[in-house]
Amino acid sequence: ARSWLSLPDTKRMFKLSIPVVDSSDMLTLIIPQPVAYGFPPVGRGTRTCPAFDLLNKKVVMFKDSWRVSLPDVLLEGETYRLLMSHKVRNIATCLAYHDLSSAAWARSNTATTPHILHHLALNIVGNKLTKFQSSRQLVQSVRDALIAHKDAYELAKVLHRDLSVGNVIIYKGVGILIDWDLAKLITIQGPRQKNRTGTWQFMSGYLVSHSHAVHRVKDDLESSLYVLLWTGLKYS
Repeated sequence: ARSWLSLPDTKRMFKLSIPVVDSSDMLTLIIPQPVAYGFPPVGRGTRTCPAFDLLNKKVVMFKDSWRVSLPDVLLEGETYRLLMSHKVRNIATCLAYHDLSSAAWARSNTATTPHILHHLALNIVGNKLTKFQSSRQLVQSVRDALIAHKDAYELAKVLHRDLSVGNVIIYKGVGILIDWDLAKLITIQGPRQKNRTGTWQFMSGYLVSHSHAVHRVKDDLESSLYVLLWTGLKYS
């Protein structure tokens, strides 16, 4: 696993299992020891890393996060299943996912917005959008992400609601829209939680200035413009 992940022999590794999508099988992954970050006191504490699939002998992407646990908030894995069933383009394939609600140490906190630990495995490991090779690739990658956004909205009735520089990756020259944990079914009316959804640097001006505004398609489209401008100006 260390050689597949290009890690030194001294790197400590962990093994974990996640239920495979639409199967009774388990996906067994070998991941490197998690690195502690200075996370803020609020948020989902998301961590991602390449992982080694022990059975299939390949590298996949592993995601560990504390998702919001409220009614009408889908598990990210469930959202991926919905998107895949509608053949949404330019997204990753979800291999396995589950909540760790049964773990003795994974206690939810009802005093604030309840969260629960969620594990997810995707079939690809892409490059950050900021690693674009040319301005053409940058623009095309954002366009590809918008194709995924359009398909999700029109075919699966899902609104992403968090278009940001960290949620678009480049894989084999194609932009892939990831991180669907804040997505919402457009059939659900009204807010699901008190806090504003999205990454502040890329949120639409209207959402920033109107705390009770409803997040709409046009807000995500505006966010895509900010992603393009921010990435191009900072990394060109």
